[in-house]
Amino acid sequence: MAGHLPNMIPIRLRRLFVSALVILHSFLALFPRLMMATQKKWRKLDGQNRLSEIIQGVEFRDGLCHLQTAA
Repeated sequence: MAGHLPNMIPIRLRRLFVSALVILHSFLALFPRLMMATQKKWRKLDGQNRLSEIIQGVEFRDGLCHLQTAA
């Protein structure tokens, strides 16, 4: 990896660059595993039958429909 970097860059910066690449490569290798593990813990949304009310702009508080009264 370090062979592609120009020699005029100080060794300290080259080391930092290479270590950042290794961290990125490790993350990209583990990302699919992380997503599969979290997907097992996901749950479906409750209240799918209320989706149309949410789209219409009905306000809910603590899971209950909150009606606004004109003051």
